[in-house]
Amino acid sequence: MSLFKIIKQFTYQCPDNNENYDSYSLTCSRLNANNEQQKDCVIITSHSGYISILQPSISDDREASNQQAIVDEYQPHIVYEAKLNEPILGVLCGNFIQYTQKQDRQNMVAILHPNKLAIYSLVTSEGFVEQGEQSKLQLIHQHELNKPTFTFCKGNFGGVKGKEFICVMFLDGSLKFFEQDGISQNCILPGSRTIPTSFVYVPRIDCFMILAPNWDLECYRYLTLSEAYERRLSPIWSLNVGEYILDMNTHQISNMESVVVLLGENNLICISDSGKIKFIKKLDYTPIAFCTFTVGWYFEPDCKLMIAVATDNGSLLIYQHSTLVWCAELLDETIAIDRGNFNCFSGAIVTLNSTGKLTIGYLGSEPHIFKVPALNLSKLDYEKSKLELEEMEKEINSSVDNSDIPYINATAERDLEIKSRLEFADPSDGTFMRLCVKFIPHINLEQIQLNIMQNPAFAIPKSIFFYNDLQAHERQSFETEIYLSESEVGEIFSSEVAIVVTFINKQSIARILRHSIQIPLRNVVKVVQPQKDAHFKVTLTTSPTVDISVLFSDLTLADVGQAVGLKILNSENPVTVILAKSSNRYRLQSNSLISLVYMMNILIDRLGQVGEETATTSISLKSIPSSTIDYMLSCIEKHHSMRNEMKGVVEMLSSKTIEMRLFERCFLIKMQGKTSGNTMDGIEMLLRDTYNDILALSGKYKAIKANLSRVQIQLTSTIYFIRKVIEYADLPQKITENLLCIMRLGFVNFQEQSWIEALAPYVDYLYNMYQVKENQNQFYDNITFRNDNFSLTRFSKQLKHILSVLTDNFTDDKKTMENAFIMEENETTSNADNDSEWSSKLNPSHEIMATDNE
Repeated sequence: MSLFKIIKQFTYQCPDNNENYDSYSLTCSRLNANNEQQKDCVIITSHSGYISILQPSISDDREASNQQAIVDEYQPHIVYEAKLNEPILGVLCGNFIQYTQKQDRQNMVAILHPNKLAIYSLVTSEGFVEQGEQSKLQLIHQHELNKPTFTFCKGNFGGVKGKEFICVMFLDGSLKFFEQDGISQNCILPGSRTIPTSFVYVPRIDCFMILAPNWDLECYRYLTLSEAYERRLSPIWSLNVGEYILDMNTHQISNMESVVVLLGENNLICISDSGKIKFIKKLDYTPIAFCTFTVGWYFEPDCKLMIAVATDNGSLLIYQHSTLVWCAELLDETIAIDRGNFNCFSGAIVTLNSTGKLTIGYLGSEPHIFKVPALNLSKLDYEKSKLELEEMEKEINSSVDNSDIPYINATAERDLEIKSRLEFADPSDGTFMRLCVKFIPHINLEQIQLNIMQNPAFAIPKSIFFYNDLQAHERQSFETEIYLSESEVGEIFSSEVAIVVTFINKQSIARILRHSIQIPLRNVVKVVQPQKDAHFKVTLTTSPTVDISVLFSDLTLADVGQAVGLKILNSENPVTVILAKSSNRYRLQSNSLISLVYMMNILIDRLGQVGEETATTSISLKSIPSSTIDYMLSCIEKHHSMRNEMKGVVEMLSSKTIEMRLFERCFLIKMQGKTSGNTMDGIEMLLRDTYNDILALSGKYKAIKANLSRVQIQLTSTIYFIRKVIEYADLPQKITENLLCIMRLGFVNFQEQSWIEALAPYVDYLYNMYQVKENQNQFYDNITFRNDNFSLTRFSKQLKHILSVLTDNFTDDKKTMENAFIMEENETTSNADNDSEWSSKLNPSHEIMATDNE
């Protein structure tokens, strides 16, 4: 372990935590050029389109405490953070527009996209709430490009004063210059430019330093490049550096000389602006990124050129010219490094790793003078913790005021009026429909986003719509097609089309509205012959009974009798609805649990509507077969195994992609110009094998993802089915709450933890709680809290034991239905008997559900 380290002062994790960053993703610059007191801001961009502008600062009270604890880490102030619609290749700050008055001068933010160059201004306004100022990027102008870009640089091209221009390099090696007057010029460099590289502008001599594919560093005058259409291009001088250059910077170190510092794969090279080599430093390590700066002004005799190089083994080496003066250990792997001057301290070292973690620190050493006191690891008192938790919950509930939420929602509905309708090409066929949405803002709105929520049962070509700067009473509308999905995961679980509307008013206050529309049952269901038997069954008890012909009056039913078969258009498994002849019960059965849940929800809703009209209807679910619990556990096992398999495929795909990038970056450059047939055959074979592996892994990933989506829908439908049984069963409130907490509908898988793994601690807690059979005083002594890794076997066993209350007394009906589908059944167990049986298994203070069976 190194004695010298980079001591962290600020840390920040960017929104995009994937490997979408490179050396061009980090820059430190002062945005307000007219304010001498303002220091640098840190700007971070990613290839996925995220941009973050941070202002590191420490308040006075924090500075006082920092004198005693120098190892404290703080979060920098977030000035602006958003995601743009296109990937970001690089960012620069400078005076890119013309100002009429000096006091209005402000540095702009130039963002390079793959096919566009955009200039933004950071606009800061006073907030309307206590949070303070609010900032946003305002687009000044943009240039559409007809070729893919690679990188860009800035400078006062032509020696102009008070202005900065931009030069963009494309993938084919050509250049394009953009001046503030709107003038743009193209330039094609001589020779074959198959590999684009970084380039810099040297202000002292008004020249560009460009690395050619043959590793020649070429110097071109700006005047020559800007008039390329009139004369043949030729460099002032060229020098072969002998290797590929990772990055380059330039600094003026005296009145008569500027230097260009190049970081190669094996050497650190310094060349004067006249083409003379100042020094070449052989590197015995692999460099990753570097930054250069000068200590002192260039017109001073003791001006020093400093170079900081980050290596692949986590070290930071600082050179004064070619002499190593300091070496420190970096705490994170670094791909970009810069130096910034902030309000809290100057000369800070700013680093960025491959996953978007920003670190701002300074050179220090270990051990520190300050020592963190030892933690008090006394044994936890569960009784005391329970009382403290209850007190905190009471305090939180008393401090939260939800009385104004209905008023806020009503205000949002008054601000934006939404109307929608569905149009069908064929009234009897719901496989194709058109959604028409009209909305009228009653106030001026800055932005509106309408998102049609994705339902696996439907395919929507376009689901997101944006509108900007809408005036009051300005009518807007859009239309989109909705298709009934024919894929394997498209079986209908819900026929609701939900539209989530997010809008921002002129006071920058965001509001959210939810608007939904139901697809009529007659457009997605057709009447078929009922089935005699099915795998999944459920019984509903109502009072009084409503005829099937009345419940499904919108369907064409001819001589339906006591049973009807309903088949969803994109499903192969019909649902049979049977009304018992001599009792007030309905049976639903199907071989598809997804279809069964959909029709059960329709039946319960329609029985509820009848109850609202007559005020006499009551609904209860009396039984659930044990096969449903087994089906749910099998879906959980499939989901867990598929997720683990997907993780393995993603890791292999990432490894293959990294190998391909390394090969394209290193091998192809080194093999350029060589004509050895055997060597090229080997490279071609390696490329072909790697591409085939990537394609095979990608296909496998898509197949696993499709199967995983299918299993998730099956698992969601099973959870919804069990929730309905719990909600409509006559159970104690505490038991109902516990079981509903397990059967959550929000099925979300995180990157590091699945929904099942997140639910495991609560299932483990309930399982241990239900095992307690002694008095309440010994309750906590009988619970075993597990802190080990997730075990699917243990989770399935515990969940099955908890849900066994729904199936313990269920006796499956073994009788065969008669041709008329008349069901004659008797209930065999009472609620009191079930309560007593369950109470014998659990603590008396924790009652659980009792079920009736048919």
